[in-house]
Amino acid sequence: MRVIAAVAQDEVAAVTADEVADEADEVEGADAAESVEEAEPEAAASGENTKLYFGNLPYSVDSAQLADKPKPKEPLYPETEYKLFVGNLSWSVTSESLTNAFQEYGNVVGARVLYDGDTGKSRGYGFVCFATKAEMDTALESLNGMELEGRSMRVSLAEGKRS
Repeated sequence: MRVIAAVAQDEVAAVTADEVADEADEVEGADAAESVEEAEPEAAASGENTKLYFGNLPYSVDSAQLADKPKPKEPLYPETEYKLFVGNLSWSVTSESLTNAFQEYGNVVGARVLYDGDTGKSRGYGFVCFATKAEMDTALESLNGMELEGRSMRVSLAEGKRS
């Protein structure tokens, strides 16, 4: 299946779904003339309204199949319920060096340092997940206040997201 999409700004919104379908007829032949669906994403931050036209779709496709469906959020790294918050990290600490620091106290399932999306710099904290509660507790007791790459880590139980 080939999808043809045409984007039109408010000022240039003269193209209609029917015109796009007619154009698809001419390009693909009468057998390929299939339904055209219109999707209106939210207006851009600048306030302009953008419309997106999809052509050359099977007749069985309806607007619900074209709507944005949120995908189940997959974790960025392996997680378990035995999760520690690690704060006051040096800016040079990476997820790998965090894993290395914690793995001598148990089986580290996943470790992640968080970075600022705009600057790409470390936010100075991260999370470490262990396979068992006993391993997590040992790491918590052993590493809280210990130095990693020049700074004393602040290790605590990770709490759920605050609303």
